[in-house]
Amino acid sequence: MNAILIAMLLFQSLLLPPRTAMENPAIVSPVPQKLRKDYDKLWIRFVSGREDAKVLKDLDKLLKKQTDLTAAMTIGAYIEMHRGSDSTAIPKLLQVLTVNPNDRIALYYLGEFAFAGRDYAGATNFYSRLLAVDATRSEIEGKRQKAILLSTESLFQTAARAEQEKRFGDAEQLYRKALEIVGRNSGIEKKIAEALMNLGRTEEARELLERLRHEGAVDEGLEVKVRELEDLGRWGTEIVFYRGLRSAESLTREQLAAIMVRYFPQVAEFPQNRQIVTDTQDSWARPEIQVSVGTGLIDALPNHTFQPSTSITRGLFALSMSRLLRLLGVSPGDAPGVPVPDLAPSHALYGDIQLVLRS
Repeated sequence: MNAILIAMLLFQSLLLPPRTAMENPAIVSPVPQKLRKDYDKLWIRFVSGREDAKVLKDLDKLLKKQTDLTAAMTIGAYIEMHRGSDSTAIPKLLQVLTVNPNDRIALYYLGEFAFAGRDYAGATNFYSRLLAVDATRSEIEGKRQKAILLSTESLFQTAARAEQEKRFGDAEQLYRKALEIVGRNSGIEKKIAEALMNLGRTEEARELLERLRHEGAVDEGLEVKVRELEDLGRWGTEIVFYRGLRSAESLTREQLAAIMVRYFPQVAEFPQNRQIVTDTQDSWARPEIQVSVGTGLIDALPNHTFQPSTSITRGLFALSMSRLLRLLGVSPGDAPGVPVPDLAPSHALYGDIQLVLRS
C-alpha cells in the first residue's frame, strides 16, 4: 500500500461534493444502537462544517469505545478531504478497508485518489472492487475502462524499455502485471512468451504458446524464435552442425545419432551395452554415437567401425526410429497399417517401417 499511497499524494486534492451531499457512512456500515446517538450528533456537526477539530477529537473518543467503527473512521476521512489533507485522509480510508474490504465509500474515494494520482493500476483495482460490491454505479465503469487502458499502456511502455535494455525478467513481470489488470489477453500473453523465450525459459514459453494455439491465437514468428532458442539449447556451440544438417539433402549416420540423443536425451538413461567403435575419435557427435550404439538404436558395422559420414538409407532411418519408439515405450495404438506399394510383408524391415508409419 505504501507505493499506492505515495502515488496518490503526488497530485492535488479531489473536487469534492458539498458536505450536505456526501453519503452518511452509517448507511454503508451500521452503527451499534448504544453508539448511535453520539454518532448522529457527530454526523450533524460534520455536515454543518463547524468545529472540525473538535469533531475529530470526539470521533477518536468514539473509536476508543469501538475500534472497528468504520462509519466514524469515514467521517474522519471526509473531514481531512475537505481540509485538503489527503495524506491523512487516504490512510483512514485504507484502514476502513482493512475492517471491511467491501466498504463502497472507501473503495470509491480510494479509486478517485488513485486515478487523480495517475496510479491507474490502483484505480482499476479499486473501481473493479467497487463495481463488484455495487453494480449500479454505471458511471464508474467508464472510468475503470479508462484506467485499464492507461495502466496497461504505461506498463507496456515500461516493459518495452526493459526489453530494449535486455532486462527480460523485468519485462516479463511487467507484462504479467498488465495481464492481472486486463484478464486473459492473447496479445499480452504472446509478449510474456517472448520474454520467457529471451530468458531461456523455453518450456514455459512453449506451454503458453500451446495454449494460445488451442484458442486460435498463434504467432508463427514467435514460435520460430522459440524453436531457434530450443535448438541453440540442444546444440550449443555445435549449432553450426545442426544448421548444416537442416539444409542437407541427405542424413549421415553421425547426424542421425545426434538427432535422436539431442531430441530424446532420456535415452542416455537406459542400460547400454558398451561396444568398441574404432573410427569416431574425430566425430563431433562421438558421445551421441556411443549412446546410440550402446542402446542399440544404430548398429556398429561388423568390423567395429561406425562410418560417421556415411549417408543413411530410408530403411536404416525407419529401423532406428522403430527402435527408438520401442525403447521409449511409444505405441501407435489401434492405428491401421499404411499401404506401401514397394514393400512386401515378407521384407525384413516391414514391421519396423509399419510401426514408424503408424506412429
